[in-house]
Amino acid sequence: VGRKLFTKRVGVDSDYGGISDAEDITSLYKFKEGTEEERMAVLNAAKGAGLSFLFELPAPGKEDLEFDLLDIEKVVIGNPFYIQVEMTNRVGSIRTVTLSLSCNSFYLTGILAKKIKQERQIVVLQPYQKDVFRIRVNSDDYIDKLVDYSMMKIYAIATVKETQQTWSEEDDFTIEKPQLTIVTRGEIVVGREYGLEIQLTNPINRVLQECAFTVEGPGITRPMQIKFRDIQPGESIQHSLRFVPQRPGPRTIVVVFHSRQLIDVVGTKQVQVHA
Repeated sequence: VGRKLFTKRVGVDSDYGGISDAEDITSLYKFKEGTEEERMAVLNAAKGAGLSFLFELPAPGKEDLEFDLLDIEKVVIGNPFYIQVEMTNRVGSIRTVTLSLSCNSFYLTGILAKKIKQERQIVVLQPYQKDVFRIRVNSDDYIDKLVDYSMMKIYAIATVKETQQTWSEEDDFTIEKPQLTIVTRGEIVVGREYGLEIQLTNPINRVLQECAFTVEGPGITRPMQIKFRDIQPGESIQHSLRFVPQRPGPRTIVVVFHSRQLIDVVGTKQVQVHA
């Protein structure tokens, strides 16, 4: 079992062979040693590896509760979502469940980025009762904590007091960003000035500040960055651009929108430039 995970600290260099330039990132990969979440994770790993005999785990017949972390199929940025665990008591006895739920943003590499929400709850299930435990995650909880590609990970861990049954599950999903639309009209001809329009709607309940569009179109225009005014919540904007295409053939225009509150909103348009 790994004890510590280190990486080099940004902006710090050690010339003396010490660890002053090391950054402890263990908490990004593992629950803190000794916590209930960490113990339950170990027990679940032991079951999956066939090492149950090393721990005081319940016999299969004592695993009398069914758990299911309900998948989140689609979340549009600006909307709330629910983390939901369905629990079913299959026996005629009361069962006491300790349930831990957490939601984090994470990078494409799999490293957790920022903790968005965490909740721990004790749930008492009556004989043969079926229940759904849910927590609501509002847009204000996650808007400022999204990182590249807006990927999210949910962890759900449970243990049953009476039988020591343990369960864990995780779910990954992506927060969908708004669509950036590029509108073109008419024929595009080499050497002739041509215009297009960028359309975007602010989907979040915040003013978008420090806005800018990055535009690329090989054979149509050189890369450019265009600063734009603040965009109010729910506001739809249009911005017109003009180009003089240099080369004929099929071309791709790519526009990326950035702001302090909303990043990496991408739109593309395939066009045909005529000679």
